[in-house]
Amino acid sequence: MALSNGSGILSVSGYSTPIEVTFAFAFTGSSFDSFRVYTRAGSFNSNGYGVKGVGVSFRIQEDTGNLTGNIALEDNGAVLATATVALTKNTYYTVRLADTGSSLSLFLNSSTSALLTASTSASYGNKIASFNREGAGHGSFISAGSVSSLDYVTVAVLPLPFISAISAPRQIVNLGQNLTLSVTATSSTAVSYQWKRNGLPISGATNASYTITNAIPLRDGGWYHVAVGNGSGTTMGAVIFVSVVVPTA
Repeated sequence: MALSNGSGILSVSGYSTPIEVTFAFAFTGSSFDSFRVYTRAGSFNSNGYGVKGVGVSFRIQEDTGNLTGNIALEDNGAVLATATVALTKNTYYTVRLADTGSSLSLFLNSSTSALLTASTSASYGNKIASFNREGAGHGSFISAGSVSSLDYVTVAVLPLPFISAISAPRQIVNLGQNLTLSVTATSSTAVSYQWKRNGLPISGATNASYTITNAIPLRDGGWYHVAVGNGSGTTMGAVIFVSVVVPTA
């Protein structure tokens, strides 16, 4: 969906979490401006009052030539987490808002590390809404008045975790020695890990790496794999076969 000058609120219905909303904004005016991009938004009236949802708010302030952006994750206007960043006028910044249905994560530009994260399971509807609450009419588009502008807004299903590296498929460890298995995964939101041996979960093995200590053949030999999950589902890592051997004299 795209923004244009005018009054009212830009919204699209029919979306359900987990989703990822991406947009680019630039501050092109002076003094200050603020806008919000909400997911899980409900119904509202034409002038922008009564918008309920969860998402992100930006308040951009120019003071003696310095431009700062106060960013907040919100639940119906209640602040969940905040950050302040330095901005440059007339420069577009890309924002990704990942919404799992129980949490929000905000990423700025190409960073793979979340600038802000917060937990909230509140839901007010299935709309995505973009609006300016402090402009004229309290429901103007973000580009109204040529103060701030959005270049685009896109919505996509929140992707599953991507596994970029994992231990080699064949591992050998000597009796009584230690062996560490590891996985590297990327995701727009927090991930969970569960290592399994011969198809059964290993108690406490819920990190990106798992270490076999004081290896014993019957207890530790076998097929290992790891399940990496986020709000959209689970990605299974490749199987790793571990052999515990008794060194010959």
